[in-house]
Amino acid sequence: MLNNIREQAKGIMVKVILTLVTVPFVLFGINSYFEGNSQVPWVAKVNGSKITQPEFLDALTQQKNQIRAMMGDKIDNHLLNSSVLRHEVLNHLVETKVLMEAARQQGLSLSENQLDELIAGIPEFQNKGKFSESKLEEFLSERQLTPGQFKKLLREDFVTSRMTNDIVHSAFVSQPVADMLIGELRQQRTVNIATLPVTAFINKVKVSDTEVSAWYNSHKSDFMQPEALKLQYVVLSKGNIAANIQVTDTEAKSYYKSHVQQYTTPEERRVRHILISVPQNATTTQIASAKAKADAIYTELHAHPDLFAKIAKKESQDPGSAAQGGDLGYFAKGSMVKAFDDAAFSLPLNTISKPVRTQFGFHIIEVTGIRPPAVESFDQVKSQVIAAIRDEKATERFDDLAEKFTNAAYEQSESLAPAAAIAGQKPVNSDWVARAGGSANPLLNNPKFIKSIYVPDVLKDGRNSEAVEVAPKTLISARMVAHRAAGIIPLAEVANRIKQKLINSKAHSLVEIEAKQTLSSLQAGKNVSISFGTPTTISHQNPAGLSPALVSAVYKISTHNLPAYTIVDLPDGGVDLVRLTAISQPPQLDVQTQQHLMDEISAILGKAEFDAYMAALKAEDKIVINQKQLGSDNSAAN
Repeated sequence: MLNNIREQAKGIMVKVILTLVTVPFVLFGINSYFEGNSQVPWVAKVNGSKITQPEFLDALTQQKNQIRAMMGDKIDNHLLNSSVLRHEVLNHLVETKVLMEAARQQGLSLSENQLDELIAGIPEFQNKGKFSESKLEEFLSERQLTPGQFKKLLREDFVTSRMTNDIVHSAFVSQPVADMLIGELRQQRTVNIATLPVTAFINKVKVSDTEVSAWYNSHKSDFMQPEALKLQYVVLSKGNIAANIQVTDTEAKSYYKSHVQQYTTPEERRVRHILISVPQNATTTQIASAKAKADAIYTELHAHPDLFAKIAKKESQDPGSAAQGGDLGYFAKGSMVKAFDDAAFSLPLNTISKPVRTQFGFHIIEVTGIRPPAVESFDQVKSQVIAAIRDEKATERFDDLAEKFTNAAYEQSESLAPAAAIAGQKPVNSDWVARAGGSANPLLNNPKFIKSIYVPDVLKDGRNSEAVEVAPKTLISARMVAHRAAGIIPLAEVANRIKQKLINSKAHSLVEIEAKQTLSSLQAGKNVSISFGTPTTISHQNPAGLSPALVSAVYKISTHNLPAYTIVDLPDGGVDLVRLTAISQPPQLDVQTQQHLMDEISAILGKAEFDAYMAALKAEDKIVINQKQLGSDNSAAN
C-alpha cells in the first residue's frame, strides 16, 4: 500500500504538471469556477453543474499555448480560432464532469489521508527527499490556487485516471481475432499517386464583390468579436530583477559555507516490509486478528530472518511491494507515514522490527541498506548557489521597489514612464485583450489584471491601471492604447479573407469535378492522360510519409480487381488520385514482436471500450451546450 501510494504520487504528478499547461483543468482564473457565482456566463451544463465561460476560455487559452509551443512559426491562426478547437476543449471539460459523476455514483474516491500521502510523495514538493511545505505553497501561489482547490483537482485527476485505466486495461482479444487483426495491420499495399493541385484551377474562377457581400451577410454570426483593449504595460518582477544581478565567486563560496546543509543529501534507507492490512472502520475483532497474524509472522522471521522475502511474497497484503519480497527501495526520512518512518529510521541495519501499526495495518519492517548523508561540493552546486543568491537579492530588491512602483503607477497616472523607470523595463505593447479573457499571455489573462483595466479611470480618463500582482513577486500596470467595442467585424476588414475562401471553394469544386471524371474513366478501363508518381509500398505500421487520411482511403479500396482507384481530398483544396497496384504480406513475426502487437491491439480495443463507455454515460446525462457563449470561428480574442 505504501509503495502503491508513492508510485501513484509520481504518476499523478506527471499528469498534473501536464495539466497545468494543457487542457483538462483550468489553473488561471479558476476562482470564478470555484466561487459558484450564478451571474457568471456558462458554456455547458452537465446534470445542472456548470462549465463557466471563464473556465472554458482559460482551458482554450492553455490549449492554444500548447499548440503554439509545439508548432512555432508554422502555426495556423485559423486553427487557433476555429470552432473545431473550441468544441474539442469543451468536450474534454464535459467528459471530466461526466466521469466524476459516474465515479461518485460508484463510490470511487480518495480519502484525505491518502490525498495527503499523494501530495507528500510528489517529488516537485520535496526538498532533499522530504516534503517541503514552502515548495507546495510556491506552486499554489504561482497558479493562484488554494490548498483546497488543488486537492480538488488532484482528487479529480486521480479518480478519472483510475476509471479510465480500469476500463482500458480490461480489454481482452482472443488469439484468432488477434491473428486476423495483426494480418490486417501488417498487410502492405503498393500505390501510385497523381495530385490535382487546387492552384491549377485558381485562375479559372472569379468571385465578385457582390458574392463576398452576400456571403458576409449570411454569416455575420461568424464574425462576432468581443470587447477588447490594446494596451501598453509595464511589469515589475523578481525574475527580471534577478536576471540583472551579478554574483562573484567570493560571494558564492561564502554563501555555500553558511548554507552547506541545503546541499547535503539526507540519510536514506532501503526497507522491505510485510503488511497485514486492517480495513478502515475495522472492528476490535478484525484488529486483533490482524495483530495476531503479524505477531506470528514476526516470531517466524525472528527465528528465520533469511525467509523475509519468501514470506513477504506469500503473506504481505501490499500489492505494490509483495511481489518484490516487500522491497520499498531507498527513501529519506519523512517520506512515509510517521509511525512507519520512525521505525524505519530507528532500526539498526539488517534488523527486523516487531509489528508497527499505521492506518494501513500492521507492518513488519527490515532495514536492508543505509546511505549516509552526502555533501555536494561547491563546484557541483555552484550554479544552484548563484541562483539562490540572485533569488534572495531579487526578493529583497523587489520588496523595496514594489511600493514605489505601485505609487508611481497611481500617483503619476498620466504616463507609464515613471513606473517603467522604477522597474527598469521598457513599456510593452499588447495585442487585443478581451474583457472575457483568453489572451495568449498569461500575465494579461489574469482575472485581477483584466478587472483592473476595464474601469472608468482607464477606459474614459486614459489613466494607468492600478498595479496588481498577477503572479508571485510580479506586478503589472497598463494603460489603454485602443478600445474595440463588442460587435460584428466590419466587412472591409474581412472582405479579402472571405474572397479567398470563396475562390478556394470554387476552385476545389472544379478540382473535384475533374477528379471524379478521371476516376470514372480509370475505373471503366479507359485511357486517361494523367501522370502517376513512382510506386510506394505502405502499411498501417509504416505509412511511408503519407497522410492518415490517404492511408485510410487506400485500405478501403476493394482488392478484387487490380489496379483499383480512389480519390482523396487534400487540406489545401487539391485532390489526390490514388492507384492501388498490389497487396502483399510480410514474413511471419517472431514471438516477441507478435506479443507486442497483441498488446497494442488490446490497448486500441481498450480505448474503443472506454469511448463506448463514455458515449453511454453522456447519453444518460443531461448535457446542455450554450452555443452563444461557445463562440464561432472568428470570435476568439486571440
